[in-house]
Amino acid sequence: MGIIYFDCLSGISSDMALGAFIDLGVEPDLLREELNKLDVNGYTLEIKPGQKNEITGIDCKVNINSDEQASNNILGAEKAARECPKKARRRQFKDIETLINKSALPDSVKKTSLDIYQKIANAESNVHDQKVSEMHFHEVGEIDSIIEIVGVAICIDILEPDRIYASRIPTGTGFVNCCHGNIPVPAPATLQILKNVPIYSRGIENELTTPTGAAIIKTLADEFKTLPNMKLQSLGYGIGDKDLKEITNLLRIYQGKIVNQNKVNDLIMLETNIDDMPSEISYLNPKLFKVGARDVFLTPLKMKQNQPGVKLSVLAKKENTTEIEDIIFSETGALGISKYLVQRDELERKSRKVETKYGKINIKIGLMNGKIISYSPEYNCCKNIAQENNLSLDKIYKKALEKRKQLDIESN
Repeated sequence: MGIIYFDCLSGISSDMALGAFIDLGVEPDLLREELNKLDVNGYTLEIKPGQKNEITGIDCKVNINSDEQASNNILGAEKAARECPKKARRRQFKDIETLINKSALPDSVKKTSLDIYQKIANAESNVHDQKVSEMHFHEVGEIDSIIEIVGVAICIDILEPDRIYASRIPTGTGFVNCCHGNIPVPAPATLQILKNVPIYSRGIENELTTPTGAAIIKTLADEFKTLPNMKLQSLGYGIGDKDLKEITNLLRIYQGKIVNQNKVNDLIMLETNIDDMPSEISYLNPKLFKVGARDVFLTPLKMKQNQPGVKLSVLAKKENTTEIEDIIFSETGALGISKYLVQRDELERKSRKVETKYGKINIKIGLMNGKIISYSPEYNCCKNIAQENNLSLDKIYKKALEKRKQLDIESN
């Protein structure tokens, strides 16, 4: 499966994203050819190699022509530009929607571009308490933002990844000057866009993630996670325009293929040491499994004063931990429970039945990239068949294991 991974080590902006995609391998001439399908004039796309802290990447900038009329001649706004050039640049969402929809760009590019702008429009509408239809864009309505956002959508269409992932997003702190004056960082619109996205701050007083960058990553990323197991095929760096002391102002994009499609679950391990419970501790297991425990196990311990005891360990999803804690506290003598996050790689699981001379036997199999890695006859099924036929359990297991090759052939 082909994937793209955004490593937002110092945030994300639309120009950094475009530069990283070009460094990744998108041909500049093809990008310009597609951008020419927009009815936008008065700009040049400057693409040049650059460095940040001796790391080479692409510095991508949209330069607006000095001719004031050319820079504002978009969507037929010539008269407005002559009367009030600054106001002419305050475009509404419907203006940008019309511009993109009337272009000869592929439908997929139009959709991605408008999805990005819709997120910005919704966020700005919420911040300023205005209807989307009445709201004017300021900086994000400028020609450079339009070209960068549509350019990113074009790059995604060219690369055609199956899935897109991203790291957590650093936002920055402090204040930034914009058309509304000095506003806090992260900008209010940026925070609105990044709802339900994992964000963090390094305490760097600078705007690391812009509203356009936030909208791009929120639209494109299928999931925010650590770097998955992958075979790296290409790597791109987009250079930012900030010289930061704390970190290097770069956006890094990986392209490659997933080499292990195991499911990774973030689970919670709950543990407590018990030294005063009788052997009926096994009474706990069914109760814990009933409320969502994924695994329960006991480890013998030598407690204080050489007293024997056990460590009770319960693996569960975060949402099930409260009920599990209630059971542990009410059913044991535990006074405290330790908890910590664990990540568990899991094979794809399936159940199969194999036919033997003694009947059908349930098999639990684990698959990796479609191939059987784990093959386990189900204990209760084998036990019942052994008892019904007055045979040893071992003999039934062996009959089930003989059918392994049959399932291997089927999986291929």
